[in-house]
Amino acid sequence: MDEKEINILFEKITSDENVPEGTREVFKSLIDTTFKYRNDLVADGKPPLTVGEVEKGLTLLQEVASTGKLPKDMPERIEPLLERWLLALSGKQEPTKH
Repeated sequence: MDEKEINILFEKITSDENVPEGTREVFKSLIDTTFKYRNDLVADGKPPLTVGEVEKGLTLLQEVASTGKLPKDMPERIEPLLERWLLALSGKQEPTKH
């Protein structure tokens, strides 16, 4: 997944003019965190994230927001992404590598 594909995915969500600025800031944080994780994967010689993996991660993030619990048996590549998103949204430092 390249930067353009990730931007398109997140722009779909934030393109509505009725989306509050705070929501846009949250998505910017998610985008930045996603790029950092993708770059770490590539630096480790692993394939970059796919659109499907990011979409699955967003679905799991919504589940965490609704239930307050981490889902069991998360996909191997999505779990670190979800952890990084949660750290970024909580204002804590995310890891440079996972």
